[in-house]
Amino acid sequence: MNEYIASMETLIRRKKENNKKEPTLAEKSEFMTSWTCFVEENGYAGRAEEFLYNGFGFCGAEPFYLFLKQASDQNDILKQMFSGKNYGKDSNVTFRLITHLFALMLNDEAPSNILAPVIKHFPSACRNKEGKRLGTAVKTMEKYFLYVLSPTVVLHPLAEINLKPEMINNFMSVLSSLTGELKQIDSLRKSAVTNIDRIEKWAGQYFETVGRVDAYSGSKPGESHKDLCPASEEHFAHGQRNCDLSNSEMKTSSHIDSLQEILMHAQSLATGLLKENKEQKKRITELETRDSNNSLKLEEASKKLEILETTVSGLNKEKNELEKQRLSLQNILDAKEKLLEEKEKEIVERIKMSEALSRDRSRQADERLQRIASKIRIEYRDFMDALDVPMTVDLGENMRLQLLSIFEILEKGGMKIE
Repeated sequence: MNEYIASMETLIRRKKENNKKEPTLAEKSEFMTSWTCFVEENGYAGRAEEFLYNGFGFCGAEPFYLFLKQASDQNDILKQMFSGKNYGKDSNVTFRLITHLFALMLNDEAPSNILAPVIKHFPSACRNKEGKRLGTAVKTMEKYFLYVLSPTVVLHPLAEINLKPEMINNFMSVLSSLTGELKQIDSLRKSAVTNIDRIEKWAGQYFETVGRVDAYSGSKPGESHKDLCPASEEHFAHGQRNCDLSNSEMKTSSHIDSLQEILMHAQSLATGLLKENKEQKKRITELETRDSNNSLKLEEASKKLEILETTVSGLNKEKNELEKQRLSLQNILDAKEKLLEEKEKEIVERIKMSEALSRDRSRQADERLQRIASKIRIEYRDFMDALDVPMTVDLGENMRLQLLSIFEILEKGGMKIE
């Protein structure tokens, strides 16, 4: 639930910050999915209603109509909408919602039991809190009704809608007023002009049917159906048939009675076909909903795949860079190892040379000592010979000369006495 709220709040905030005129298809799809999932879990009242009005610029009334069609009690859902806290809070948004919802219902050939509440509330939704018609009503009618209404859809007969005649007349009066102003606009699209003509015929059929029923119900002699029909009919005088058939005119020919029977039979067949058509459209809607959900899932999967592909591409680039760095470091390491090997060889050679020099110096030192010992040995023998001779002046003098000779030998051998 929190993820749906966060998604819708982010989309609405982003739209306000960027001041976007038209959201992207991805944003519309995300809002549609988030709102429908949220309302299915939490119901319409509360946050779902608030998000529907605040996020109207994304999908209009589409998410609400999808929720309405799937509801078990559709009239209760409509009651919740008309009694909601946000209904009428912003008159412009409320009228856009009602207008767009009505167009979607007509396109879907919705049953009369859910068309009736919308028709009933349509005139009041078109007025502001002061009771005046909204300044944006004409533009809303153009964008959210005439451009949304399918030019091929069969409009539900107004006479079959269970509402008081004055309610339908009030609705038709507001509708004709808006379409009358729109018809004066030269830049209006062809589809909108076509829909205006169809609405006029739609209204004409209603007034004609009402007139015919009044004729058979026993109107006063000489009373025309122009008198029975409301003043709103005058707004549809452009090419419409007047409903001023009198009783005398309808009774002048028996041929009309037979045509009436044929017409009633045709209407019965048409009602059966319409019912079957509605069931088929309901199945199509279900399939479209499934297809839409599958498309959303596919789009999400495609986005995830795109993100993963981007990630993999980035990782591959990073891997290539690291591989280059590894090769560079490996070359440096190989050079260092080669240099170290050369240094080790040099050290081994120097150690060998040092050992050889050490041996030579040791040998030379031994030889030097042996030479010194050889020279001192003579003096030593003379000393040993005179060891037991009593000391005399000549012997002492001779000993002093021997010591001097020994010191000279040692100095010559490399010893420094002084």
